[in-house]
Amino acid sequence: MCGLELYEAIRTRRSIRRYRPDSVPDQIIRKIIEAASWAPSSSNSQPWEFVVVRDGNTLERLSKTHAYAVMLKGAPLCIVACSDPERSPNHWVEDCSTAVENMLLAARAEGLGTVGSRFIGRTMRNVRIAFEKYCLSQRTSGL
Repeated sequence: MCGLELYEAIRTRRSIRRYRPDSVPDQIIRKIIEAASWAPSSSNSQPWEFVVVRDGNTLERLSKTHAYAVMLKGAPLCIVACSDPERSPNHWVEDCSTAVENMLLAARAEGLGTVGSRFIGRTMRNVRIAFEKYCLSQRTSGL
């Protein structure tokens, strides 16, 4: 691992909700997303897509979509993990959660603070509307 052993990263990972404004290099973001892509998924469906949001105004708007998103205001970036239920009808929540856990551990190994927030079901409607309104123009397949 990069700087930390696996068990040390697992043992010391914490949910961080206040961030330094330092930018995160593209190379590290790629490594974190790559770690997510190595996660196991039902029938190897890999029902996830990741969107990197760096724009401060967009992060501030997204921070107002849900009580658990407040920490986005002032964060240097957010990686939104989107799951496609059609690709994994019975296990998309677990599949995406596993990928996100890999991201959290990879970020910890890189010395970054993170928090994972999940918006599923009814609470997802406001987040989805805001995400479509503020983020779709920022969707990327790479960085």
